[in-house]
Amino acid sequence: MKHEPGYIPIEDALRSLKSRGVPGPVQALVQVLADGVFRARCFCDGQRGDIPPHWWDHIVWWPESGKTFESNTAYFDLRPTRRASEIEVDRREIDRRWPSPPRGPAPTKDSIKAAARKLIAADRVPAKTIPWKRFHEEVCAEIGVKTSDRGYSLQTIRAAVSELRCAAQDI
Repeated sequence: MKHEPGYIPIEDALRSLKSRGVPGPVQALVQVLADGVFRARCFCDGQRGDIPPHWWDHIVWWPESGKTFESNTAYFDLRPTRRASEIEVDRREIDRRWPSPPRGPAPTKDSIKAAARKLIAADRVPAKTIPWKRFHEEVCAEIGVKTSDRGYSLQTIRAAVSELRCAAQDI
């Protein structure tokens, strides 16, 4: 099946929401579709088109477990019962509503600066009262990480402290 540009199968959208940590991804997605926040496209009654928002209030899951869309298909308890297949949603709307968490390691600079400020206030000034290597160990101990942990190298700590020095010329 060829998808409309920017649209993804509803099963892929649900996997994406789950990986983003959205609680109750099926219910969350159905709710925004029912509210008309954004639209879903499908194949229904022999033609391709939008699923009307009011249909989502009458959804019957298949299989009956209510946990997934089988083959991107849903049934709606309307008179007559309607079957929508090849359901897809706009990926851009998913991304706007539930942004992906940032990739890569968590930023470490703020925690390094806070620990460095605390040590410097206690007269533990790198290259003045203690060597950089020892300062590195103490900063990491203050934060509760190992000196070998990603984002806490001596180079990273020197760069964060350098910014502190620029901000407060007396360090």
